[in-house]
Amino acid sequence: MDSLLTRISLLPQFLQDYIAEYNAEHRPLMKNVLNELEHFYKEIPCDNCYYAFITRKKAVCGKILFRDYYCCSKWCYYEFEYELRKSYLRQRRNCVTNNSSCDSSLVKV
Repeated sequence: MDSLLTRISLLPQFLQDYIAEYNAEHRPLMKNVLNELEHFYKEIPCDNCYYAFITRKKAVCGKILFRDYYCCSKWCYYEFEYELRKSYLRQRRNCVTNNSSCDSSLVKV
């Protein structure tokens, strides 16, 4: 096989000039863009049912108690939100009835 430079030298001069204008600094900067795309399209498990794998693009997402959660459907998200808020309120109620400091005893999910 011929090397890349010999293949480029076989092209017409205007194409060789166009290739030479390509900015070599673009390639390292493109890595950040590709990492962001991978993060966006990578499959993640549903935070409620865990066996459904979804991409962030197709996920139903929401912020609950200052954290992002991703679910496979709206129904799954509402069920997850209901259970999470219910357990949070139950913990707060137990702390108030026991007259103890609640902030350190809350489960951080």
